[in-house]
Amino acid sequence: MYKYVQNALWSLEANLNVIFKRKIALSASYRFGQWNGDSIDFLAFFQATECLGFGAGYHLTLSKLSSYNTGSIEALLRYDFSKLTHSKTDKEKVQENKNRLSNPRYFF
Repeated sequence: MYKYVQNALWSLEANLNVIFKRKIALSASYRFGQWNGDSIDFLAFFQATECLGFGAGYHLTLSKLSSYNTGSIEALLRYDFSKLTHSKTDKEKVQENKNRLSNPRYFF
């Protein structure tokens, strides 16, 4: 992905996502800055139940900011209310819509 904002430096990101059995997702990213590498990012996510998932991410700064920032860790907790169903008809609708989501990093 290429990002550009007027009066700011451009950046280019390369991402790799691997999903195992729609339960575990692992991701790695590398961000190039205007003059050199800017950061490396890692993400691990686990889909515990149909509605509940959790994960963690780590961001390692490679630019000149690394002398001020040693990286960051983030926690992710996701609860999908749209998958809560009580009738058979609703469950069928959820199953039909399950494969329509376009971003597997956040929606299994």
